[in-house]
Amino acid sequence: VPMIVVMVLVVTISMWLANQQIKEQIQKSASQRLKSAEAMLKITQQNREKDLLHRYSDAKNEPRFKAATKMFEPGQTELDQEQQNTFMGILDDLIKEDVADVIMFASSQGVPVSVARDPQINLQAFEGSSSTSIKPAFGGESRVDTIENNNRLFDIVAIPISVGDTNAVVGVITFGVENLMAQQFAGLSQDDDLVLLADGHVVASTLRNDDLTRLVPAQFA
Repeated sequence: VPMIVVMVLVVTISMWLANQQIKEQIQKSASQRLKSAEAMLKITQQNREKDLLHRYSDAKNEPRFKAATKMFEPGQTELDQEQQNTFMGILDDLIKEDVADVIMFASSQGVPVSVARDPQINLQAFEGSSSTSIKPAFGGESRVDTIENNNRLFDIVAIPISVGDTNAVVGVITFGVENLMAQQFAGLSQDDDLVLLADGHVVASTLRNDDLTRLVPAQFA
C-alpha cells in the first residue's frame, strides 16, 4: 500500500509539473504573439496619424475659413448666432465634399458647431469625447488622437485657426475620420483570436461567438 501511494503521488506530481510547464509555455507564446500584434498596431496607427496630419494641416488656409474668421472681434471666445450659422454652412459644404466623416468647429468657450455624414453618429457624444483631445490645439498645436463613439473608433485631427498679425487662435477645426483598423484587425494575428477594447467597449473582435465577445469587457475590466 505505501508503494502504491508513493507511485500515485509521483505520477500525480509529475503530471501536475508537466501541466504547469505546458501552461507557462502557452502563456509565454501567447504573450509574445500579442506583443508582436501590439507593435504592428502601433506602427500602423503612427503612420496613419502622420498621413492624417499631412492631409488636414492646410485646413487653416481654406478660403472659406479665412473669410469666416474675419468675423471675430479681438478677444472673442465664443461664437455668436451669426457666426454659428456661417460656420454651419461651411461645414455642411465640406461634409458634402466627403472631406471627413465628422467636422467640428469650436471656439475656446461656448457651444461648438458640428456636422456628420452618418446620421447614426452622436454629435453631442462626439463633441464630449473629443474635447480633451483638442484642448492642446487652442494653444496653437495641431493634434491627432483616436476616440470611441457608439462602439466605433474615430481618428480626429484638430487644427488651430488663427487670425491677425499676432496669429491669435480663435478656434479649432476638427476632422473626424472613422478608423477602419477594426476591419483589418484579423490580419494582425493568424493563429489567435484578438479583441480590441476602447473605453470598456469591444470595437473589434475576431471571435465568432457573440456571447463570448460580450463577456470580454467584464473579464478584463
